[in-house]
Amino acid sequence: MVQTVNHLVVYLLAGSEKVILINTMLSDADSIEKLELADGLTLVTSDSTASIELLSEIGAGVGGVVNYNSSQQALLVQLRSELWQ
Repeated sequence: MVQTVNHLVVYLLAGSEKVILINTMLSDADSIEKLELADGLTLVTSDSTASIELLSEIGAGVGGVVNYNSSQQALLVQLRSELWQ
């Protein structure tokens, strides 16, 4: 999950698919409160702004391929458990 300009991009690590939430980072009025997946996992975006900024610094996988070093992988595991309820 990364922020690109005013958009929130959620990458699905199982492949190269992604969901782009357009202009959701533009202002509070344009934001979404939460993102809920079919399996029940929920991301509350208002609680995760700092984490989204951090993930944006790390970057996203390219073409579904993730090449993070061990410290980045550990951070991603921690953030995933904190962000997705």
